[in-house]
Amino acid sequence: MSLVRGKNISKSYGDKLIIERSSFQLNEGEKIGLIGTNGVGKTTLLEIISGEIRPEEGGVEKRKNLKIGYLVQEANLILKRTVYQEGMEVFYEISLLREKMHSLAEMMNREKDNLSQIMEEYGKVEEEIEKKDGYNCEVRLKAVLSGFGFQKSDFEKQVEHLSGGEKSRLAYAKLL
Repeated sequence: MSLVRGKNISKSYGDKLIIERSSFQLNEGEKIGLIGTNGVGKTTLLEIISGEIRPEEGGVEKRKNLKIGYLVQEANLILKRTVYQEGMEVFYEISLLREKMHSLAEMMNREKDNLSQIMEEYGKVEEEIEKKDGYNCEVRLKAVLSGFGFQKSDFEKQVEHLSGGEKSRLAYAKLL
């Protein structure tokens, strides 16, 4: 069964044609590699497949609910964060929902007149967090970081003190 299919994709940057009417199909269980010299469109193709940019012609079809990511050559990590803080960045949306939930809880204590409306909103936010498995994000992060060879003692290490390989592993862990 097809996971991703590209049909007649074309993309230019200025007057330089990077991808010309390319088509492909990636099926479940297949493994592929993109190989080529600099500037031939490997990253551009990944950006099109992931939906970061749109092709000028053609399009990409993806299986419903399929999430696509890729590891960039230069990891975009914030060096002053700890390994754990950098990993938690992938749960930014959940953090915002938790903050909103906390604010609503405080409002329930202060604003008795709008209590039912506030409680209804609180319930919606709580449901959204549950839907995103947001109560388990710390456990999930620790498991993924451990799976990539980070020890518990590494979690508080600043990213700037990691080796190049450790930074790559952290970037890959964030992707997963």
